[in-house]
Amino acid sequence: MAKRNLVQFQKGMSITMFLEDFGTEEKCAGTLFEHTKLPLATWFQAIFLITQGKTGISAMDLMRKIGVSCNAVWRMKHKIMQADD
Repeated sequence: MAKRNLVQFQKGMSITMFLEDFGTEEKCAGTLFEHTKLPLATWFQAIFLITQGKTGISAMDLMRKIGVSCNAVWRMKHKIMQADD
């Protein structure tokens, strides 16, 4: 019998619970999402795309995939990479 992947089957938060805890800018004070005009879903999509590629993703490719301006993507990417260190 195959061993169960504990990481894959760990308990997570529902979208409703997440939005109640972190859904507004006021609840994101002190994080990299503070003072952002972009929705949190856009940030999380960018984080997912940046972290999933073996060789990373260019700002231009990220811009095309999430649909925001080049300057916004550049700032987002640098904030995410800085938080990753």
